[in-house]
Amino acid sequence: MSIMIQPEVSPVVSDETGPQSLTKVASHCLEIVGFGLPADQEHRLRTMGLFEGQCLQLIKASNPVIVKVAGARVALAREVADFIYVSAVSDS
Repeated sequence: MSIMIQPEVSPVVSDETGPQSLTKVASHCLEIVGFGLPADQEHRLRTMGLFEGQCLQLIKASNPVIVKVAGARVALAREVADFIYVSAVSDS
């Protein structure tokens, strides 16, 4: 079995304000503000530690999308990540 290590990639920063799709924004800390997914997919994300109010960092925005949440890296299908809505959290 081989393990691939992906380098951290800085995604393009969006100029938009307010909640946005996870794959459209970059910041040191993003706060999950909601989901636009079927209930079963949303439940699965919650069991993985992704829920409203949780802070995460976008590591890789292509497919699969990789986020760092609670010290762990989680890979998500882009089709799922597109429906996770986040807002940037200020560093102050």
